[in-house]
Amino acid sequence: MPGVQDYLHQAADPANWAKGIVYDPEHDGTALTSLGVHEHWNNATDKQYSRNLKTGNGIELVKILKPAR
Repeated sequence: MPGVQDYLHQAADPANWAKGIVYDPEHDGTALTSLGVHEHWNNATDKQYSRNLKTGNGIELVKILKPAR
């Protein structure tokens, strides 16, 4: 959908926040440094992110496998 990437990039990095926007949910004068992590997986088969690939401290996809019957 158009604009989704923009929103995710903005949420992940305050450098991308609109001018004058500060996220301070506690109203204590300390702005959040990020609203989360934005990554793309390496491919649609493996679905590995930076922690799975051991290239960073971002997202790790945890798979829960059902036992065979």
